[in-house]
Amino acid sequence: MHGCNFPKSGMAPGLEQKLNSDAHYSEIAKTWEGDLLFLIEPAGNLKERLAFYLDLWHGTCRKSITSRQLIVSQPGLYIDLFLS
Repeated sequence: MHGCNFPKSGMAPGLEQKLNSDAHYSEIAKTWEGDLLFLIEPAGNLKERLAFYLDLWHGTCRKSITSRQLIVSQPGLYIDLFLS
């Protein structure tokens, strides 16, 4: 991932817009019910943990949040990322 600007602090709204305008995603995710929480641990240029939350429901993204200190209780899927 050398030279990549991931993660960007404002990327959640752009991803929400992309998911909600993608007919293919809408079709393949039409039975998905649940939210996702990504916790990205500090490494490289990222100096503190970044949380990335998506509320996904039947092919739409109802909400997206990028935060340094986001806490969501019992997400449907929890992914903890370590960048190197």
